[in-house]
Amino acid sequence: MILVIDDKDDFLNALKEAGDKLVVVHFTATWCGPCKNIAPFFKGLSEKPENSNVVFLKVDVDDAADVAQHCEIKCMPTFHFYKNGEKVDDFSGANQATLEEKQPPTMSIKHSNSLSMERFHHMYNPTFSKKKYILIIVFFF
Repeated sequence: MILVIDDKDDFLNALKEAGDKLVVVHFTATWCGPCKNIAPFFKGLSEKPENSNVVFLKVDVDDAADVAQHCEIKCMPTFHFYKNGEKVDDFSGANQATLEEKQPPTMSIKHSNSLSMERFHHMYNPTFSKKKYILIIVFFF
C-alpha cells in the first residue's frame, strides 16, 4: 500500500510513525511522463508481502509543494529513502534498474544474489555506520 502525502505535516508524521522501518518516498507529478512510467513498478514493490515492513509514500509535488520544497526536490521522479526519520539515500529518474539497486534487496523483483532485509537495515543503522572497519586483502602467487 502507498500512502499519499498531502502536506508537510502529513510527511513528517508519516516519518515519525514509521519508527525504525524503512520509508521509500516517490516524488511525482501528474504531468510527468517518466513518473507515470515508473508508478506501476513502484506500486508493485509496495504490494509485495515481503515488503510489509517497509513504508511507501507518494508525494505529488504540485499538491504538496511544501513537502517538495522541504525535501529540496529539483526534478521528477525522485526517490528518497529514510530510516529513523533521517534520509539515508536518494536518486532521480525513472530507471527501474536503479530503483532495484537502491531498494532493499527483498524489494527487488530480481531475487538472485540478494541480501536479507535485516542486512540492509544494518547498513543504515547509525550505531553500525559509526564503527570503523578495515578490510585486508592478501594475494598469494
